Amino acid sequence: MLATASCERDSYDTGEGTYSRMHTDYVTVKVHNDYVQSIITDDGKALEFSKGMTYDVQPVDTTLRWLLYYNDGSPIEIIGRSTMWLLKPIDGYRIATLKTDPVTVTSVWMAKNKSYLNLRLGLKMGNSDEQAKHTVALIRNGVSGDVVYYTLYHDQADIPQYYTQEYTFTVEAPEQKEIDLTINTYNGVFHKTFTVRE
Repeated sequence: MLATASCERDSYDTGEGTYSRMHTDYVTVKVHNDYVQSIITDDGKALEFSKGMTYDVQPVDTTLRWLLYYNDGSPIEIIGRSTMWLLKPIDGYRIATLKTDPVTVTSVWMAKNKSYLNLRLGLKMGNSDEQAKHTVALIRNGVSGDVVYYTLYHDQADIPQYYTQEYTFTVEAPEQKEIDLTINTYNGVFHKTFTVRE
């Protein structure tokens, strides 16, 4: 599901190697008719990319979130990218049964520009029926004043729990000023409030 990128440097690298100028940023990517329209870092920098850059995705007009590895320049040189799974909150009344199978929370943080809430979660994996898949969603339980309440939906789908694999999920910040987030973990309930705007 999530591709990770790594780099190695030999001991004789003088600092002018392939990765010596590499930057790593969380970015928002706008795609129209499979053509990349913009790449904006979480601190608001618009990256210049090669004209005619395409990305095959469904739907063809969409917004993507990447952890992008690149060499700075005009245009940038893309070294690699890891997909962040973009969640769209679902109203709680639309869910017949709220599944909250536990996960591991590695980190949860607001993007620098406060436009996205990012979640680095560990899901338990193991050999199972090839049709069995985890289901992860974000449930909107309601709004009270300036606070929106989210609960992580997770269905383990009877997948054996032999090892943990990490994935990064992201959700666009709501119009409310605060996010109240609840996640069921193997160490109990994770509960935290995040400020979207003052």
